[in-house]
Amino acid sequence: MDDEWQAERDWPLLTTGLAGRLRRDCMAQWLDFVRHPFVRGVADGTLPPEAFRNFLIQDYLHSSSMPAPARWRCTRLIRLLTCAMPQA
Repeated sequence: MDDEWQAERDWPLLTTGLAGRLRRDCMAQWLDFVRHPFVRGVADGTLPPEAFRNFLIQDYLHSSSMPAPARWRCTRLIRLLTCAMPQA
């Protein structure tokens, strides 16, 4: 089985229009992104819960500069996700 991500097969809309052009022009960076251990770990379920928890905390701290309605939604989502995660 080929585990390499392929836009044409996995998400055809990324091959056309602006998304397709940007992807082609930045293919090296795109491949770095989709092959990153964090992204692969999320995709295949092997990312340690603590790594995902740290990501959520970092994302929350970044979102603190957002307008209040967006910040409220992020806070609620983080609470829901972290409650559903196994405790370390």
